[in-house]
Amino acid sequence: MYYSNPFLRNISYVKTVEILVMERWAFTALMDVTPSFVTKCDAVIDFCLEAWSDITSARAFVAVIFVLDSLIPLSLMSYQYMKELATVFSAGTNRDLPC
Repeated sequence: MYYSNPFLRNISYVKTVEILVMERWAFTALMDVTPSFVTKCDAVIDFCLEAWSDITSARAFVAVIFVLDSLIPLSLMSYQYMKELATVFSAGTNRDLPC
């Protein structure tokens, strides 16, 4: 008997997700590697520090990292949780919620 593969019918969706994951990995690698270009190791104190050419570049980098790694995900999660809470409380006594 022939059984169809449930994963083959959504190949375009899977490819899109794979591309998005690869793009996110590349972006994350770029963001994590960037400070290594400005890192200077001091042999006297045996420690490495970031030595930015100017303070504006350092502040811009930190601001971008904060927005991309903290502010956007936190905003999206808050929005989703508010939608869930609105769904739960709007159901009231109807008990229409899926289990």
